[in-house]
Amino acid sequence: MEATPGADCRWHPIYSRCHSYASLCGALLQKHLLGATVEGKTVRLSPCFAGLEQAPGVVPTASGDVRISWTRRPDGVLLKVAAPRAVHIRLEPQDADTKVRPDLRRLATMEGHTKSD
Repeated sequence: MEATPGADCRWHPIYSRCHSYASLCGALLQKHLLGATVEGKTVRLSPCFAGLEQAPGVVPTASGDVRISWTRRPDGVLLKVAAPRAVHIRLEPQDADTKVRPDLRRLATMEGHTKSD
């Protein structure tokens, strides 16, 4: 398809506007379901469970990726976080009625590989 800029050319390789639609779900997952906000070397977690059973994702930071997943269980929500040592994790649950059981693992980076402590 060839068109001038501004025409309905969502799939044109030069004038594509579909990237913003495709990447929006990643931003929504990080910000709303995982509730992750990066503030310098701190990742604030305020997840929205929204009646879902689980949600996994990765949040990029300057110090390395923070892997987050939560799973709803009968005794509450198990929130697993794997973060580099340099990243401070601050948990601020949105729903005070939901019991959150955090499981934080620190990652050490060695020669380009990440290993869990």
